[in-house]
Amino acid sequence: MMNTIKNFLILSVIFIGVTFMTLFFPDPAEARVKTIWPDEFILRHSCEYRQRPNFFKSADTRSCKAWAPLNIKIGKRITKIVYKHMGNDSTTSTSVMLVRLKYGDDEEVMATASSTDGSGININVETADIDYPVVKRGYRYYLLINSNNKYSEIKGIKVFYQ
Repeated sequence: MMNTIKNFLILSVIFIGVTFMTLFFPDPAEARVKTIWPDEFILRHSCEYRQRPNFFKSADTRSCKAWAPLNIKIGKRITKIVYKHMGNDSTTSTSVMLVRLKYGDDEEVMATASSTDGSGININVETADIDYPVVKRGYRYYLLINSNNKYSEIKGIKVFYQ
């Protein structure tokens, strides 16, 4: 009888401990991905451009810039940004910048990725390091997109965060 009570108490303590740990200390956050499609880009200045669900590019030899808002919950940590690039010429150039802006201040560039690959195949281009990776209250976050010419396509952007 004493062993039964003792075992019951031990199991009860273990159950309460596991419940407490689960509620107050959940597993480390899984990596999440936010995908920004090319047709979600908003033109930043007047230029000739081509925009479809599967690509964004300048329509001539001039650079074409766009932006896309980035809505990630406060407290999440941005771990990397990868964009899909396809260049068809030696003059190819694309870039994506992660930027944050606090009301009344200048924008802060957090990360940059760029490519001049002209091989004609889709490649992934990834940011190296991200400054200030934790999303904070009071800031707006967005991506700046640049296609240097008609041979430079951006096929989409993925933002990884935890």
